[in-house]
Amino acid sequence: MKNAKIIGALLLGATVMAGAPMLTHADAMRVVTIGANLSDAQKNTMLKYFNVKEDQVKLITVTNKDEREHLLKYVPEEQIGTRTVSCAYVRPTTSGGIKVRTANLNWVTGNMIASSLSTSGVKNAEVVAAAPFEVSGTGALTGVQMAYEKASGQKLDPEKKKLATEEMVVTGDLANKVGQKEATAIVNEAKKDVIKNDIKQPEEIKNTVNNIIENKGADVTKEQVDKVIKLLEQIADKDYKYSDVKDTLEHVDKNVNETTEDAATQTEENKDSKENKDSIVNSVDTQALGSGVLESSTEDPNLENQNGGYDKNEDLKPVTKDEATQTDDDMEGPAKEENSENAEDAKKLTEDDIKTDKLSKEDKEKFDKFVDYLKGEFGDVDLLRKVTENENAIPVDNLTKEDALQARLHIEQMYIDALEKKEDDLKKSDDDKFKSLQLNFFNNELMKALGINKDLKSEFKPELKSVQLLNPDGIKNLYDSIMAFVAKQYGEEPQTTQTVLESKDGATQTEGNAQGEEAATQTEDAATQTDNE
Repeated sequence: MKNAKIIGALLLGATVMAGAPMLTHADAMRVVTIGANLSDAQKNTMLKYFNVKEDQVKLITVTNKDEREHLLKYVPEEQIGTRTVSCAYVRPTTSGGIKVRTANLNWVTGNMIASSLSTSGVKNAEVVAAAPFEVSGTGALTGVQMAYEKASGQKLDPEKKKLATEEMVVTGDLANKVGQKEATAIVNEAKKDVIKNDIKQPEEIKNTVNNIIENKGADVTKEQVDKVIKLLEQIADKDYKYSDVKDTLEHVDKNVNETTEDAATQTEENKDSKENKDSIVNSVDTQALGSGVLESSTEDPNLENQNGGYDKNEDLKPVTKDEATQTDDDMEGPAKEENSENAEDAKKLTEDDIKTDKLSKEDKEKFDKFVDYLKGEFGDVDLLRKVTENENAIPVDNLTKEDALQARLHIEQMYIDALEKKEDDLKKSDDDKFKSLQLNFFNNELMKALGINKDLKSEFKPELKSVQLLNPDGIKNLYDSIMAFVAKQYGEEPQTTQTVLESKDGATQTEGNAQGEEAATQTEDAATQTDNE
């Protein structure tokens, strides 16, 4: 798991300060947070999954700005992403520790959330963190903090929030080596021992951590061990009461250390409990999100054994996919299964496949600048900001490294194909948007690859498999940015989806929402790039 995965759960510091009023299950406020970049239909899907109606809960919208305000202290800006789509449902309780369920979150597990929430100071709560399609979970976990604060009526403890954040960083780093379940087990058990036995001395904390790692036979680096020790030293300084964290830490410890058979037994026992039957964690509508949903639950540890993925390093996905939204033909229901998994694979390219020997010297220089731009657009924030002369430019942040590479190489090949075309060999069309026929050719190929068609409304069906997990706003932003750069190279005004997505009678099919405005701004900034780079 890369460092980018860490931020998916940095914001678990939802806490009630000492002296918070006691709440009964009947009186506790229920709060739902919704990712700001979800459509109305997707918002309704999430409410259906949470099994609540809008007038039954307090709704809070979580924006990417909210995430950045909380995360920029801890992680690089480019790792945070530009969209927020995941959601959370939170209810404070008076006993039973912290219970958590997740759905469609591909990095964060219920046990990871529960353990970190205990560090933030939360004693008892129920949390459901989910998205209408598979993401990492940044928005949901930001929402957990905001929702718990709203539901409890208390301001959060900054120091304990910071510790909860650091715990997730350390756990994520360990998971890179040993898997999430093992990483959660190490950190949770070390924390439990330090708090329970009131261990304060650095040497004793060091011995505790080393013994746990040795007993588990975990293959971790000295740097990772040192980070766990440093975290535990800070926790030891906060004088946590074991009675406050006992239920949660012991429950997580049992979940992450038991066998599959034990997990199945525990799941059945929990289902028979009246308290669990009444819990929001167990009252979700599992049909709302469709089939094949990645799930986890502190109350149903067998879920992780059933759907897998959480405990295998090769299955872990980068956090930036937290902001990705799967293209969805039917926005009224769960994400379509007809996604990139089932789409026809385009030919996989390598750098060696990109041949420029037929290009003129002038076109080769133009192409090389375009390659630098694409390398920036698909992951290198410093290069992107240099090439576009836009200090606020943000790369596409929702693709795996392999998908980003394939998208870049295929678009490079489209540009080569356009540059190799002679103006005399191309026919002018009434639909052309540019003076240059080469530029029109590239524009048409890019539109086709990204699924942008003037006869479509809100639907995007990219032929380029590697970008199919981008949401409509992500596709529009990518198209606008690429065409702004290329049009500038040809000395023409940039083309945007605002003018492409028009019906035959000229009625604009896109709305000027916040994302659209942001895309337009980035397009204008990119268009100011000079040719002297």
